[in-house]
Amino acid sequence: MWEAGRSNVNTTYEMASSGHAIGFLVAVIAIAAFYIIPDSDPRIVQLQSQVNTLTSEVVGLFSRENVAKATSPENVEDSGKLFTVDSLKAFDGSKNSPGLHIAIMGKVFDVSKGEKHYGPGGGYSFFAGRDCSKAYVSGDFTEEGLIPDVVGLTPQYMVGIDDWVSFFEKEYTYVGKLIGHFYDDQGEPTPNLRAAHKAIEEGRKLKSDEADHRNKYPPCNSEWKQSSGLRLWCSNRSGGISRDWIGVPRKLFNPGTNKWRCACIKESELHNPHLRPYDNCPPSSASCVGDA
Repeated sequence: MWEAGRSNVNTTYEMASSGHAIGFLVAVIAIAAFYIIPDSDPRIVQLQSQVNTLTSEVVGLFSRENVAKATSPENVEDSGKLFTVDSLKAFDGSKNSPGLHIAIMGKVFDVSKGEKHYGPGGGYSFFAGRDCSKAYVSGDFTEEGLIPDVVGLTPQYMVGIDDWVSFFEKEYTYVGKLIGHFYDDQGEPTPNLRAAHKAIEEGRKLKSDEADHRNKYPPCNSEWKQSSGLRLWCSNRSGGISRDWIGVPRKLFNPGTNKWRCACIKESELHNPHLRPYDNCPPSSASCVGDA
């Protein structure tokens, strides 16, 4: 009553499976018949060989296609159920509930083994029986924040939500999809899901670009003392990035964040227009007193 099955997908899968089974049985019957028929005629011998080959191909095809279907992520996901917003509410882990489920980005997971976290009285019980995608990165656990709508979140935040989805896929059991914001009543992606995936893709690219940027311009080491103030310096491991060069401290403006940071710069890169020297710091010194 609570979940709607995807009968059209199941019917198609059953028909495909039946077709393979019929083909397999026909081949077996055919080869059995040829073994019964006297094989003194050379034509029968040749025909038996052809049937043997055909049977092997049918069996191989049957095995390969069904193994592929059974293990492909698409079919694993499509084999799940469809939940409505109201039906999912029942899966809150309470005494008379049918289970303990949460949804994120429209995917529903059985989190029964995490009852101490998501069940009644748990620190994250407000996630049970609903999709609260936005709250996983916003930290807003009020009713206004416990919503699936992620419109307005930055691509970086969207990557954070996608990381949570990966966590649930790894740690818990996927059981189906939630009809509404991310999936329609046929279990197909909505424009909201497509937009979210586009933002995630953009966020992944930005994250990769940022990592490349930090590797090219490693952060400086820093320390602050009341007696001497802020000290910035470079080494071949500054910023946690090991390398075969040291560099000199410079203020580096990052257009992606619209902020300045201290970076260790190779001599060949000192012409970069986004760089500024620190006051009272020798141009070639690997250590400076920071002015900001």
